Amino acid sequence: FMSDSSPIAWQVFDAGFTADALNIRYDRVGADPQLWLVYEDGGTIYRRSSEDHGESWSVPTTIATGANPTHDPIESGLRYVYWRDGTALKGQIFDTEWNTVVSAFTATGVTLDSDSTVEAKVHGGGAGQLVIVVTYKYGGNVKYAYSRNGQAFS
Repeated sequence: FMSDSSPIAWQVFDAGFTADALNIRYDRVGADPQLWLVYEDGGTIYRRSSEDHGESWSVPTTIATGANPTHDPIESGLRYVYWRDGTALKGQIFDTEWNTVVSAFTATGVTLDSDSTVEAKVHGGGAGQLVIVVTYKYGGNVKYAYSRNGQAFS
């Protein structure tokens, strides 16, 4: 991780919990920058945070059931979380404090292979427009789709 002026030395910590798949982001959106981890363990999607660069973690909070979670916070404070449920792309949108803005939904325009991983990136567009890009696997091929609202992809 990089501070504004100098690099922070990488350190290895045992997080003290297990995960089948995980996605970690350094979130500078809130008042206190934190590491946010969204992960799957045994078919359940959880989130945790760390305020000390991963040395310790918060108690897990359940988001949903599914596999291969991904998330991306944006400067406005919204947090887009996605995961695979069979061949469907599921998602949920949260605010800065992880309050639900949009309840769990099935994204349209995307079908996944049953073993696909998913990666989501949120990009700021011109005039305040957002573009959410998901990368996934379907028919054995790598695909990507775009959305303006995070729910309907093309």
